[in-house]
Amino acid sequence: MNSNFAFFSKQQIIDFARSYIKKIEGKNADFFGSLILSKIFEIEDSAESKIGFLVKSKFLRKLNLRGPLTNISSDLVMKILQNGIEDDSLTDFIIQTKNSLGEIKRRSFQMKRFGVGESGKDTESLINELKSIHLKYSRAEEFLILFLGKTDSLDRQRVRKWFVEKGSPFARVIFLWQIDQEFVRMDEIYPQDAIMNIYSLEQIMS
Repeated sequence: MNSNFAFFSKQQIIDFARSYIKKIEGKNADFFGSLILSKIFEIEDSAESKIGFLVKSKFLRKLNLRGPLTNISSDLVMKILQNGIEDDSLTDFIIQTKNSLGEIKRRSFQMKRFGVGESGKDTESLINELKSIHLKYSRAEEFLILFLGKTDSLDRQRVRKWFVEKGSPFARVIFLWQIDQEFVRMDEIYPQDAIMNIYSLEQIMS
């Protein structure tokens, strides 16, 4: 794992989102996606979680990555989350859980945005984009999160069939749907086919 990843508490991400994020779009989707997934894996692992992001080099000297980020000022945390996160990385964020026995698990995520704030996006467009994503990855334990806009015409089962037939370099593929300004829905489409849950922004930010 790249040593430039810094691990933030879930509360630090929540505080940042409440203060600085007005819409779930662009890089902001990574923050909301990480909060949802941290909740899921806290339950799955019966553990507390931290969220890791790749920090730009110019901010690294201000951090002691060997110690908890709770020891740095909240102002610096906000500045790093606002301006200091790398956009160009094969891993967008990491969810780290640690249970009462001290056992640590880390899961890496790549998040792709599709159809958010755009029109004319359909199933064929998504499959074409998935083809290009596949070319960038060898077999890995990464999770692929597809953050979808209001793509009502998307054929979910056709996309799942494509993954089943072609295989996937990702351990799991998950759809994160933006239902409206208040709710998001999470579905796993590969290797399982399941609706995971619907979340309100209030739940995510609690």
